[in-house]
Amino acid sequence: MRSLRTPAPRPLTALLAVLALALIAGAGCGGKGKDLSPDTVLAKVGDKEITAGYYEKKLGRLHPVDLPRDDEGNVLDTAEMPGKRKFLDTIINKDVMVTIAAQLGFNDDAQIDYARQTLLSNEAVTAARRRLVDEPASKFTEDDVLAFYEKFGTVRHCRYFIADTRELAVRGREAALAGADWADVWNEFHAGLKEGTVSYEIDLHYGRFITSFEDPIFAAKVGDITEPVPSTYGWWVVKIDGEEQAERPPLEEARARIESAIVSRNQMRLVDAYKADLRKKFGMYIREDALVKAFAGLPVDEGLFYPGTKEQIRREDLQPLELDPSDLGLDFYGYTVKGEPRTYTLGDFKTTFDRMNVFERPKRAEMVGGMRTKIGDEIERALLNFDSQDRGLDKDPEVLAAVEDRIDEMLVGKLFEEGVHYDKTVSPAALDSAWALLKDEYDLPETRSGKRVLVADQAQADKAYAALEAGEPWRRVLNTYGSDETDKALSGQLGPVRVDAQGPERDALFSLEVGKYSTPRRLDDGRYSIVMLEEIAPPRSQELKDVADAVVKRIQNKREEQAFRAALDGWKQKVKIQVFEDRLAKTRSWKELVDAANQSKKPAGA
Repeated sequence: MRSLRTPAPRPLTALLAVLALALIAGAGCGGKGKDLSPDTVLAKVGDKEITAGYYEKKLGRLHPVDLPRDDEGNVLDTAEMPGKRKFLDTIINKDVMVTIAAQLGFNDDAQIDYARQTLLSNEAVTAARRRLVDEPASKFTEDDVLAFYEKFGTVRHCRYFIADTRELAVRGREAALAGADWADVWNEFHAGLKEGTVSYEIDLHYGRFITSFEDPIFAAKVGDITEPVPSTYGWWVVKIDGEEQAERPPLEEARARIESAIVSRNQMRLVDAYKADLRKKFGMYIREDALVKAFAGLPVDEGLFYPGTKEQIRREDLQPLELDPSDLGLDFYGYTVKGEPRTYTLGDFKTTFDRMNVFERPKRAEMVGGMRTKIGDEIERALLNFDSQDRGLDKDPEVLAAVEDRIDEMLVGKLFEEGVHYDKTVSPAALDSAWALLKDEYDLPETRSGKRVLVADQAQADKAYAALEAGEPWRRVLNTYGSDETDKALSGQLGPVRVDAQGPERDALFSLEVGKYSTPRRLDDGRYSIVMLEEIAPPRSQELKDVADAVVKRIQNKREEQAFRAALDGWKQKVKIQVFEDRLAKTRSWKELVDAANQSKKPAGA
């Protein structure tokens, strides 16, 4: 039994972590190892069998923080019997709870039946994604790695404009090709912001954008003006003015990032191809003329929260979509399923829009392209369901097993809620007693706070540092050279960072005097950071009043764990359990399973 001093997750957490693993049906985790067939039964819980394949699939997908632990919170080695048995017991406990929940009739609940139907659709789509996208995307060669490395750090200096429709983008491109000044093209055709510091000049870094946007831009030659490129915001037209390449790190230093980027980019291209096939298969369309009318009817300056609060605007206070009554019957979007056309008018969209909550509604700031994307995503979700049914995935054994695992998760949660009872009230005396034991754990180490400028590469970092050395204000340097818009919106705030943290920015902060800034520091993702130290908070003790809620929660968690163990012991008395430890001893360890999975992911020819 863990002591109060030992941090412990809620007892339900480990069970749900195991259940969640069943949803990731990955290659390389379950299977034959140490002369053990995947069908070998390791344990029986009533009529349920726990096989070696099931056990290894679950174990191999565990996150390190979820590995089995002893009663003092120490991670157990799953190459040894105590670790193997601890993990198997977690699966056994789950199956015991599912069995008891079934005996109590929980699986006959109407909500469970509805959930099963919903989950079936979701899991069928997930299986399609895994088989058509994720699995093929994970396969790449050493030549792919070298090709990406050749472009690693490449920056294209461009001019651009974004149009609401492809027709407008084509007209703007034709004007640019005919020799019109780009500023004039921008002023006439750009649909986004033009005020203030917004410029039509932009630097695009290879490997940092979605492939549907990046591929045509980096396929063009320097001096070219691209065909219209679709994006979330609208149709981009880009003129390639120049290209340069920052100094690259050694290949082996960058390899992990490159391989991850290749898989991600493969996924994006396969998703785009899959969705294009769906749109063609089901005849999906969105009429641009109706889209522009719908966008024009959006409420002006609609926010998310009531002014001065963090309370979201309620539906009854939202403005409706304003449309000309004569346009309500205009065909807007549609598709065809099994020969049956399904069409939706502007009036249908208005009805849907007016029912949306404030977060679901398209906003003017997202531009016409953002509205097109939201509508397209919604249609494609329906098409994915239809397509997965056409492929028979709603009857696939793997999908059905995943659904039952999710149902098991619901049953376990329901039994836990209804069958585990403990006193949640913590008296002042109990709180004081716990605080006497735990007080030292809540001491705070030294922390430091400051601000940073995040830049894309070393060349830009050197320019930013030179500007600071020349006396330019920090804010101006941040706005000029900062490459992370989110970070700039937060004024580059950094910290508080603890003394026991790790990383280049931590090292820089703890090497500085207040008011001083660092030289550029290279980050793990290839970017660079210049940090300034603004404040030092020395180590300090906390009072109980400052952390009372956290201490109360630890006491409650301890009581909950004790109540759960008592309930579980009672449930186990009602179910026959058999464990075959000689077979369990032959299962692979977590490390062996992870190593095997990683080996299977290595590029061909590596």
